Amino acid sequence: MLNQYNIAELENLRYKVWSKNRLLYIFVIICKVLFWCCAVILCYGVFLNLQSLYASIIFAFAFLIAAGSIDTCRYSQLLKYKKEIKQKVYKLLFSGSSDFKYITMDEDEVSKFFEKMQRLNFLGSFTKLVCDDCFLYKSNDISFKIYDIGIYNIATGYKTKITQKIFEGMLIVAPSFKNFSGVTLIKANKKLKFAADISSMYERVNFEDNLFEESFDVYSSNQIEARYLLTTAFMERLMKAMSKERRQIIGSFEDGNVFIGVQDCKDLFELDLSKPLTDEETFTQLFSELKRAVELVEALKLKNKIGL
Repeated sequence: MLNQYNIAELENLRYKVWSKNRLLYIFVIICKVLFWCCAVILCYGVFLNLQSLYASIIFAFAFLIAAGSIDTCRYSQLLKYKKEIKQKVYKLLFSGSSDFKYITMDEDEVSKFFEKMQRLNFLGSFTKLVCDDCFLYKSNDISFKIYDIGIYNIATGYKTKITQKIFEGMLIVAPSFKNFSGVTLIKANKKLKFAADISSMYERVNFEDNLFEESFDVYSSNQIEARYLLTTAFMERLMKAMSKERRQIIGSFEDGNVFIGVQDCKDLFELDLSKPLTDEETFTQLFSELKRAVELVEALKLKNKIGL
């Protein structure tokens, strides 16, 4: 349960931040309306009254700059306080939980995670990693981490900056109870693509299950090891999981762990500052996403120590 004194303080902060945000947003709307009023006057001055031309130009630019400045300030402040409030609330929310623990992803933690993911083959090479939240799930059977991440490649050219999305969504990192030394990569063969040219790095592994072959592509550094890891039962569970999720799935066996990524373009585990922190419904979506991650691990039987 949340400490009522602490949550009341955070609720007061949330209310002040959200009220200020709404007030600034109203100012932005007013500036935009005044800009268009000046634009109408400007058109009138061009064709009918030249005396109003110069004044309308000056005021139009002034209102446009004011709208942009206020909106930028509003957005940056909202992000700052949103992250601060969310981290404090989630730490309180899960302080008494025996299963979940919220891990703060500060700049140092994100940097270490970036370096770790760069060393792996799971998503190939990339230049930018965004990780807002991380939860540790721990039970008697298994402990695993749930990340909300975005992986991107950014190419900078002459006056241009192109961002290529590689992956956005939920990443589950769980220990493997099967011993292996190589790398085996799995991806839904419809939309998700590895950043690196996997076909030139690893061998394509073909399976006798036609339904699995239609749904997934598997590449591995060791054909025998890949078949040892991807049993018939595991392939069936993976297909059922993707059908239930209705989202693209990407996976990897490497570095002693099982990586399962579920593509989801929405920002997971977010805290809606428009809703009061004292209302339990504010956290309904959060618990729903965490439950989905645990159900996926259970469906794939990743915590099954007798094998996949």
